[in-house]
Amino acid sequence: MTTENHNQPDVQLLQNVTSGAERSDLALCLECGADLTGKRDDAKFCSDRCRTNHRRDQQNKRASGLISSLEDLATHLTQIVSTLKTVIEKGGLS
Repeated sequence: MTTENHNQPDVQLLQNVTSGAERSDLALCLECGADLTGKRDDAKFCSDRCRTNHRRDQQNKRASGLISSLEDLATHLTQIVSTLKTVIEKGGLS
């Protein structure tokens, strides 16, 4: 039984620097770090569960970044509206 460790930043680095025959000896699951010996040469994950978890993690990271960007945009738009209200109340730009 493999213990999943989702906090292994070096796993992807190891995956990226290995290739060809070397890879079959060192291949690790990108999600949990499990040995991929016996899997296809191009396998990146040890199971459907790890593949699904990895994909969801990546989607959540992208969504979090998008939400943060939208929140920043909303803040800037609120500041612009506030500035425009102040300019209008003081008699416009002229």
